[in-house]
Amino acid sequence: MRNFGYLLIVNNDSNKKYHNMAQLLASSIKKTQPEGYDKVCLITDDSYYHKHQDLMYDLVKVKEGVKGWDQRNYMFELSPFQHTICLDVDMLITRDISHWVDHFINKTSGLIITDTVLKYNNEVITNLSCRPGYKENDIPVLYSGFTYFNKESSTASNFFKLVSYITEHKDEFKRLYMSKKYPPQIGTDEAFSIATYILGIENEVTTNTSFPKFVHLKTNLQDLKIQSINLDLGYHIDSNANISIGTFSQNEIIHYSEKDFPTAELNYLYKNQLLEGFKNV
Repeated sequence: MRNFGYLLIVNNDSNKKYHNMAQLLASSIKKTQPEGYDKVCLITDDSYYHKHQDLMYDLVKVKEGVKGWDQRNYMFELSPFQHTICLDVDMLITRDISHWVDHFINKTSGLIITDTVLKYNNEVITNLSCRPGYKENDIPVLYSGFTYFNKESSTASNFFKLVSYITEHKDEFKRLYMSKKYPPQIGTDEAFSIATYILGIENEVTTNTSFPKFVHLKTNLQDLKIQSINLDLGYHIDSNANISIGTFSQNEIIHYSEKDFPTAELNYLYKNQLLEGFKNV
């Protein structure tokens, strides 16, 4: 297996909420991915995690400087791996996706960004209420929450150089490329979409395969008249940490977003399974 791993980035997290999410995500990676596809690196600005490294992390790097979630815009230079999948930390992996990795490494440009997200029932989300300005400004709708890159790819290298420049000149790029119905701020998703548009590489950084994709669990994206996924549909977890929402089993990557997701229960189950040998692949 080539030099591959998952990158998780957390900073400015005084109450440890996002560090706990990252630990849960790392546990799900260790459980579901086969050996050689299960390395995890945590990037953090909290030296505690370097001194008290969790078993779920193969490497912890302390990085200070860039504040807030803009640090994700520098994932290319932060990753210790040649081949990397960078994930939002409020995610879980539910099954083996190592065949995705093989495809990305062998059959792509070296940069893949998700353009397909699903509702809880696995139908594709077309609702752009959380993407103001994308359609109006004719820029590609991309989701940086799952991003693959190869450090030896010229496509990836050029892309992240431009993303860095956009990050440092947000107001200018917002004025030039998202002047209509613009979002409150230019975050990682916007920076990635603008860079993709400028470079004209949408067809290179998306795929014609059924992956990558993830389930996006924001309530207002489900096209249902509900107040809460948890209250109106319900999360159900079995003893092996398999998750269902209502009557739908969750077999894709989950981006849970809303914080009533049962993270404490899942963390308890993962810790118990770790003692029993853990992996289900």
